[in-house]
Amino acid sequence: MLRVEKPWPVAVLVLTVALFSTACTGDGEDRPQVDVVGGDKTSSASVSASGAPPERGVVEPKPPSAVQVDVELKEWATEAKAARVSAGGVYFFVSNQGKQPHELVVIQTDQSPDKLPVEGGRVPEGKVKIVGEIEPFAAESKAGKTFNLAKGKYVLICNIAGHYELGMRVALTVE
Repeated sequence: MLRVEKPWPVAVLVLTVALFSTACTGDGEDRPQVDVVGGDKTSSASVSASGAPPERGVVEPKPPSAVQVDVELKEWATEAKAARVSAGGVYFFVSNQGKQPHELVVIQTDQSPDKLPVEGGRVPEGKVKIVGEIEPFAAESKAGKTFNLAKGKYVLICNIAGHYELGMRVALTVE
């Protein structure tokens, strides 16, 4: 029989793991999980809303007629290599250069990038017009997806809790 002389280190470890797991499981919203393609690098130590480490991003093929916008996600910035694009199919090629998972949410709005509503550390997706989203994907990986964008003003954000408020947002104008 295993006898533990000092049980407090085990209790502290169990409590720490429980708190970390709770803090990293998201905000309780039912968010669809994205199917991903594996890669040769391992993902970061962060976990997704399902409790599993986020997978590498999926790079869908770029349609020949789509305009490409390269986006870099970092702690704590979102950088788009284009500020203006033509209306129609817009292919977002997104590189997560951070050390933790990030996502890309495309929101159509006339508000400036730093003026979106925030609740619980996130932009409430039911209170803005989302036209496309690349679900959270692992650090040091890439994702690509096409969205049909009408003329107007857009904001590209990472909407993982706290990331928008830390500066992960950028404007995009579609002409």
